[in-house]
Amino acid sequence: MAQTKTIPDLVNYTLRTALGIIDGTETPSADQVRDVKDVYDVAYHELADKGLAYWEEASIPSAIFDHLCRYCGSRIAPSFGLPRDIALENYTESEIRKHVSKSSSKLPIPGQYF
Repeated sequence: MAQTKTIPDLVNYTLRTALGIIDGTETPSADQVRDVKDVYDVAYHELADKGLAYWEEASIPSAIFDHLCRYCGSRIAPSFGLPRDIALENYTESEIRKHVSKSSSKLPIPGQYF
């Protein structure tokens, strides 16, 4: 089964790693959490409209997690006084597009019996 990340994981990673707004010991403020969630919500629906979001909104695939956090980070950067990086957004979207376009590995999938 594929590994997934949650929206709180996305919020923390975006603020810590993609933007460097908080360090590893800090907890994001309620406003920061809300802002990142709002940006992710918009980004998710835009990606879905482009046929790129195949996952449930709250279960982010680990394979694209870093790209998605950086994508959201660039979009919210101006809220923190940082410049928006359109080139980064285009790159991360192209990486998500590559991931989505991969064909099946044809490996067997173990069945689950109930």
